[in-house]
Amino acid sequence: MKKTASFLFAIMFIVLFMLPASMLADVMSRPLVMRDRLVIDTGGSFVIGTVTMTASSAELNLLDGATVTSAEINRLDESAMTGDGKFAPFFMKGSYTFTDAITNLSHQSLGVAVPNNFIIQAAVLDIGTAMVGTGNTGTLAIAVTGAADIMAAIDADTLGSTHTNSMIPLYGDPATWIKTTSASNVTISTVGVTQGVINVTILGIPGN
Repeated sequence: MKKTASFLFAIMFIVLFMLPASMLADVMSRPLVMRDRLVIDTGGSFVIGTVTMTASSAELNLLDGATVTSAEINRLDESAMTGDGKFAPFFMKGSYTFTDAITNLSHQSLGVAVPNNFIIQAAVLDIGTAMVGTGNTGTLAIAVTGAADIMAAIDADTLGSTHTNSMIPLYGDPATWIKTTSASNVTISTVGVTQGVINVTILGIPGN
């Protein structure tokens, strides 16, 4: 089989070498197509079917030596967090920037989707820019499954650069962990907050 392939390649090379320069240039300018599924065009693009591969060779080489299975890779998909197997803790982060135009928020989503049966083990509130409240009385609360279940309303003006003391799920205390009973979102509620930037990160594992 290998000898046959080598022979055919040699014949193709000889035929191409015998072509006039104009025809050879035309042939070389055309993309290589194999069974209408694999295409390598003259610009270096690699196409499978109709999908152009955008990963660089360096990015693809990150998988060199990897022994993970497709099932293990799929565990990175939160929608596949079911059944048995090895799962890494999941970190989810959302942020919000306050402006003078909006002072009161009621369960404003941070765009962080939390799947059903997810066990929240810890939560961290990071203050990117100091918060300012109207008359120094602004409050902030954080929730996922219910009213202020992650952090009860506190005085937003007193928050430091990193605030964790009032966060309800504590990593070392399983009794405080929160399990979702439906797909949820991380939300915040505020009163009188006019300025500031917050980042909310939650850590957890899939449940059953």
